[in-house]
Amino acid sequence: MKKNSIKILLWTVLIIVLLLIYFYSSWFGYKKWQYRRDTRGNKEESIERGVFVKDLVCKEFFEKEISIKKFKAYIERGYKYGYFSENTTRVLDGFNFPYQISVDQLDISNDIYFSIDYNRSKGLIDNNNLITSHFVIYLKEPTFKDTLFVDIIYNNIDTIGIIKVFDK
Repeated sequence: MKKNSIKILLWTVLIIVLLLIYFYSSWFGYKKWQYRRDTRGNKEESIERGVFVKDLVCKEFFEKEISIKKFKAYIERGYKYGYFSENTTRVLDGFNFPYQISVDQLDISNDIYFSIDYNRSKGLIDNNNLITSHFVIYLKEPTFKDTLFVDIIYNNIDTIGIIKVFDK
């Protein structure tokens, strides 16, 4: 009887230790709660998290005839994940750039991806806004005056058009 209870105790301790190691290495190991996040063009997630501010106007210009999904761009508040779950949202207050422009990245069904054209969007970038490499531009205010240019790239090679994004 004592041997069985000792085995059960050891197995319980082992399982608890393994769970703690897993929890630490998967969530705390990556420190997901420390970094600023964006919804990467997923407007529904932005609304669900309570960070959506407003839609932006998008005008598409194609060099080749192809149909793509509706491109979305919008302004949202910057946020971080919660300390214990990525489903929890901590809105960034008191930061220099509390807002961000979030744009679509992919149209997988047509083998298309979208890329911010940093050279043509120079006015927006130089206007005291901070640009990042993850399809996001940080803003001081939830408005901007310049035009953001987004390239439409087909098959990872050809630029087949542009999308002009601007505030209403």
